Amino acid sequence: MQLTLWSLPSIAALLAVGLTFVRVRSLGAVPGARAFLGVIVCAGFWSAGQLIGTLSTELDVKRLAATIQYPGITLLPVAWLLFAVTLTRRRTVSPVTVAVFSLFPILTFVLALTNGLHGLIWSDLSLVEAPGGFVGFTLTYGPWFSAQLIYGYVLVVAGTAILVFELSASPLHRRTMHAVAAACGVVAACNLVYLSPINPWPWFDPTVLGIAIAGAVLNRGVLQVRYLETNPILRREVVEQLSDAVVIVGGDGAILDLNPAAASLLGIGLERALRTNLATCLATPLLPKLLDGVGGEVSVDDRFYDAKSTVLRSDGDRIVELAIVFRDVTDQLRMRERLERSKIELEQAANTDPLTQLSNRRYFRQRLEAEIGNVERHAVPLSVVLFDLDHFKRVNDSFGHDVGDRVLQVIGHIALEFKRGADVAARLGGEEFALLLPNTDLAGAVRVAQRLRQTVEEHVISDRNHNPIRVTVSIGVAAVNVERPNSDRTLTDADRALYRAKRAGRNCVCTTD
Repeated sequence: MQLTLWSLPSIAALLAVGLTFVRVRSLGAVPGARAFLGVIVCAGFWSAGQLIGTLSTELDVKRLAATIQYPGITLLPVAWLLFAVTLTRRRTVSPVTVAVFSLFPILTFVLALTNGLHGLIWSDLSLVEAPGGFVGFTLTYGPWFSAQLIYGYVLVVAGTAILVFELSASPLHRRTMHAVAAACGVVAACNLVYLSPINPWPWFDPTVLGIAIAGAVLNRGVLQVRYLETNPILRREVVEQLSDAVVIVGGDGAILDLNPAAASLLGIGLERALRTNLATCLATPLLPKLLDGVGGEVSVDDRFYDAKSTVLRSDGDRIVELAIVFRDVTDQLRMRERLERSKIELEQAANTDPLTQLSNRRYFRQRLEAEIGNVERHAVPLSVVLFDLDHFKRVNDSFGHDVGDRVLQVIGHIALEFKRGADVAARLGGEEFALLLPNTDLAGAVRVAQRLRQTVEEHVISDRNHNPIRVTVSIGVAAVNVERPNSDRTLTDADRALYRAKRAGRNCVCTTD
């Protein structure tokens, strides 16, 4: 074992890698963070292998250390390219794409593990004594290493170019752009010095020194400005990433530019869309208004869009260029329809007796008041029929409340059969029911009541054991006084008639007259 100044760059690199790893790890799943962690891990493998090599004086250990570096050496360019792509959101990188880019580096690592059989990675490895008593080693690289070197630099240059191009689009991110360019430049310069034939330290790989410097630069220029967390979509990319469809058209309707969402909406490719007239791919009567700078609602297929038209440039009264933004409001409209339906259903539930599905007392009174108003205006007849099940308590006591509920449901069903379109059949509570008969005088209401009474009397209801149950109803009928219509008075008259029917022996129809 040896510990010399030549180990310090590797130690510094590992410290920079560790600090950066902890910081990026704390960011969670922000775009680009996972790929950046991959860059850090690869740099860690590279630095760890270099450190082991500088600490040992044994050739076999140094050979093993050189091999340990290869996962980092070969996969770092791949991770850097993936970081550039995912951070700038140019496109989604699929696992298949990652596997394809990683295939060559993985093969290189396998060749490094088996180098003793073929010498394709390095053909010679020998110990040398450096100044200060440091025992290093030199390598003579094989043909495959050159291929891997070219492949790695192509990926690094591509990733760096993507990042610099995106960052240069906004002056807000010039500092980050300089940091990225400087970090890559330092690592590349140190690596090229090591591979250069004029390298003054052939036993030492200064790339790890570049990694240490790059770590400090990226921490300051990328992480400290919170670039990964904010991950700004640059101004040039805003329209491209919008889910709203944006179309730039001339005053004559010719498409000048559009984003992918608009191309999908119009069913036209980006290339073919340019200079195509909007009228040929958007059939809507609203188009003339859109070209005049007026918005509205547009339907395309089964979707609905809120279209906003903004004049970008004009020449006097002549519109030269417009931006039309189509926002999909289909889900909002459908939600509004569902809310309206829910409101109607709630109102129906509030006005309906849950057992019999007839109208309840509240709704009956509302309709009665409304029909009284109609009588006042037009002097049309209106009658109320109240009916009560005779001896209903006996049914509950003899057969149980579930059978009693069944009887109430049957009576409700019969009442519905007697209800005309404008009539109201209601359960007022307990075993008391009512019919509201607009445009029906007292004589007509009595005829309806007699048929209702007879139908109930003749109807046979079965209990749970299929035993027949017969019930009867007592009915009171009252007509509204057309000269002085009053809902309370009418209900009182009908109620008095109902009790008159009960006193008369039940199962009959009575009026107050």
